[in-house]
Amino acid sequence: MKNLSSDIFREIGALSRMIQTMSDTAFKTCNLQKGQFVFITRICEQPGMSHAQLTQLLHIDKGTTTKAIQKLVKAGYVEKRQDQKDSRMQRLYPTKAAKEIYKDLIDKEESFIAVSFRGFSKTEIQQVTALIKRMQTNIEKEWSLEKSRGGSL
Repeated sequence: MKNLSSDIFREIGALSRMIQTMSDTAFKTCNLQKGQFVFITRICEQPGMSHAQLTQLLHIDKGTTTKAIQKLVKAGYVEKRQDQKDSRMQRLYPTKAAKEIYKDLIDKEESFIAVSFRGFSKTEIQQVTALIKRMQTNIEKEWSLEKSRGGSL
């Protein structure tokens, strides 16, 4: 049996899952379901984005975005408005409720960042960030190719 040449993706995946679990637990008080905080933060940061833009920004499939947005609309965190130039397109906006919890969401995300980088120098933090961004850029090319070929990404 062949051994994996690097366990970096397993480590990144484990880190991501731990943060996701901690976030989901922390945000239950806001009546947010699994992973919804990511949608709220992005919509608060870029109000008026389209469903497609949000899907691309988060690198997820359209169906996941659709389900999350439907739940957030129902929960009173997101509002859909028809685009003024293209009536077929809807824009996503945070509601007052979303804006009110946004600071708490960001504060919690900042605390996870602080814990994750505990004991790191500023230089190490910059290096890790730059390297992860490079990895994402490299993978994003393959991800886009797969997606354009009709892959289920």
